[in-house]
Amino acid sequence: MLNAGYHAVPPGMIATVVTSLEMLELPTLRPEAPDPNWRLDRLAPDPTEYRRLYRAVGEDWLWFSRLLLTDAELAAIIGTSDVEVYRLTDDADGAGLFELDFREKDECELAFFGLSRTLIGGPEQDDG
Repeated sequence: MLNAGYHAVPPGMIATVVTSLEMLELPTLRPEAPDPNWRLDRLAPDPTEYRRLYRAVGEDWLWFSRLLLTDAELAAIIGTSDVEVYRLTDDADGAGLFELDFREKDECELAFFGLSRTLIGGPEQDDG
């Protein structure tokens, strides 16, 4: 018997957890980091390039939903004018991805947001 909130997952399958956030008012702005050398570019609707970035950002978090789509299915989503995909890069090959979905009238869904391991930060790893 499993505790409340836990579910058995069959062998060969993984559980999916979806987290939703809603912003009802603008947050207080924080000071910017000094000269981070980041670039933010809109990504062309190219399934191959999208998947490369999606993997770079989401692999550590087991992102897979967009990897299951055919090129045509993925292009139908990211190729519409109501979906905007952006890539964040830095000088050290870090990557970030965010995807804004405006397909619902008067709404913007942050469909995907993530940073690669090199942009997340944290303590330095000691190999020795």
